[in-house]
Amino acid sequence: MSSQGYYKKLKELKYAEESVLVKDMIQSNDWINAETIKSKSHKIVENCRRDRNKTRLDSFFLEYGLSNQEGIALMCLAESLLRIPDNQTCDDIIEEKIGGKKWLEHFNSSPSLFVNATTFGLFVAEQVVELDQSITSNPLSWIQGVTSRIGDPILREAIKKGMEILSEEFVSGVDIEKALDAFGSKTPCSFDMLGEAARTQSDVDFFYDAYENAIRKVGEKNALLSNSFHEISIKLSAIHPRYDAMKEKRVMSELLERTYQLCVQSAAQDIALTIDAEEQDRLEISLKIIEELSKRKEIKDWGGLGLAIQAYGNVLQ
Repeated sequence: MSSQGYYKKLKELKYAEESVLVKDMIQSNDWINAETIKSKSHKIVENCRRDRNKTRLDSFFLEYGLSNQEGIALMCLAESLLRIPDNQTCDDIIEEKIGGKKWLEHFNSSPSLFVNATTFGLFVAEQVVELDQSITSNPLSWIQGVTSRIGDPILREAIKKGMEILSEEFVSGVDIEKALDAFGSKTPCSFDMLGEAARTQSDVDFFYDAYENAIRKVGEKNALLSNSFHEISIKLSAIHPRYDAMKEKRVMSELLERTYQLCVQSAAQDIALTIDAEEQDRLEISLKIIEELSKRKEIKDWGGLGLAIQAYGNVLQ
């Protein structure tokens, strides 16, 4: 199938009826053995549960999964709170996610002191939030003002600090140097730079410089290692402010060249570079960039270019 035919097929699959696609997938994959998958999955889960070297995050997930309101509330806070720039929005989301939950039911359910201390703190925070809500209907509004001045900033900063502690389990270092210090001599890693999509050219310049620095630092580290080779992962939406199918002509002109230069630098350092997954609407344009990069003779024999794809969506059948 030609490239044009392939991209046409992607567009057709994007809005296809899911039940029909699932039926076709099941019929076309006769190698699927449900019992084998179930057996292997059980072994993996059992091995994880036997592992006594649990991190604080592991303990948290064991107590607060995504099957209860409290677990979902915590995941929402962890995902959003540290990204919110203004205090009022922080207060609003804390009130929404903390209030009305059954935190005390989780107290002493975990052997982890960290989890139990956090659970108790969330319970206390809930009482403050509920108290504040009850005062809202009280005509003595000056009491509410006192509560807001004393309680909200303390509550906000305490919960933010808790989320920062949890986020440390996801982030290996505040910069590439600290990440390499933490994991540089251990299991091979693929390092990426956490951040949002670029909105301005200054955002692009910041992330592009960060990627160049990361490639250089990882290359220097790899040169010192005999059996551990680290890689780099980049997010295309971080190095172009209009990474969108509606701007394909501009993207293919500007972003392609920036990505190519990062690939050249990675190839020179013999580092594998993975283009990170984006939203489904960007899959086609991501594939087109990969296709064009694969034609560049300077990196044709490199063999280190990869593409991460989210394993959902009709187009991935």
